Amino acid sequence: MTPGCRPAAGKLAEKTRECTLLHQRLDAAATAIAALHHDNTRLREELTAVGGRVIPLWTTSTSRN
Repeated sequence: MTPGCRPAAGKLAEKTRECTLLHQRLDAAATAIAALHHDNTRLREELTAVGGRVIPLWTTSTSRN
């Protein structure tokens, strides 16, 4: 490798590590979201089976803040 390429190679390695870390974080978030979605679906099915219903904590006319 020529001396002028070393800084670029270092930057590439740094960006590759950053990309890998971000990809791992994205995978972890996607796994958590999928698990929560699955749990939510199952809980709604169980609630429906016993005649219950889901009541929203807020409506479009109320503020979340």
